[in-house]
Amino acid sequence: MRNMVKLVEIIAFVAIIGLTMTGCPEPKEENNYVPPEKRPVKDRWDKWVDPESTATLDYSVANDGVCTITVGGTAESHEDAWKTQAKYYYTAKTGTSYIYTFEAWTQSGKRELGVQYYFDNDESVYLYSSVSITDTQKTYTVEGQKIPKGGERQIEFQCADLTGIFFVKIISIEPTLTSSGKLITVNGLGEYVGKRAGIIIYPSLNNNEAGASGVVGSDGKLTLNLKFYNTQTPWNKTGNYFIQLSFYPDGGGEATYTGVTEDQINIGTGSITLNATDFPDKK
Repeated sequence: MRNMVKLVEIIAFVAIIGLTMTGCPEPKEENNYVPPEKRPVKDRWDKWVDPESTATLDYSVANDGVCTITVGGTAESHEDAWKTQAKYYYTAKTGTSYIYTFEAWTQSGKRELGVQYYFDNDESVYLYSSVSITDTQKTYTVEGQKIPKGGERQIEFQCADLTGIFFVKIISIEPTLTSSGKLITVNGLGEYVGKRAGIIIYPSLNNNEAGASGVVGSDGKLTLNLKFYNTQTPWNKTGNYFIQLSFYPDGGGEATYTGVTEDQINIGTGSITLNATDFPDKK
């Protein structure tokens, strides 16, 4: 039985030029095109296997969004891990970098899992990294580089170098802020590890001014950079503000109210640190 403890690992993506290859055709937009973000999760997953690969790949997607990936046949060398890929589609904007958050674990043992989120065969540009996964379910938050050419893209899990079964669940793919707003950390959220949560900042009730959302880490901390609601630019103000903590339901949807500070919090020039107990209505 796998250990359900989750761990956030932040791994910076690097661009591998000419070292990682892929034979996948570039995605094409057609009439009645439906963006990936509007498709059912199971329809965002796909696979690609090089015709000359000695390894095989099959996958299935459960109702909870977990993709089970089975690599069979004869394993390729580590350098040829790209010859089998389970891939997940998303829409990218030119010149924008993204944060890719996903859970991954194996049925048994350890696997070095290649992760590629951009390729351009014509220009020989491949943005690529890897993560080491085990039979312990963990949450990985990976910061990508800027996308050279936007459109429908895919995050690929390259896995031909080792046979076996592993699991991946995409949590979110979100653009990275070009500059950071004031940092806020909420401690003591251990029961919400892996859940998406949000913070709202307002000078008076029903007057939202700033906020942000993200995933609670394995250490029970929610750490976010605040942005103005209207402009989505970094928020770095000082003064007295109410702060609200909310959680998003599994599978997406609107956030549900969970708690607000009893009194206004004096926000200075530095970062903000709060505890779960500062939100008395939290359930």
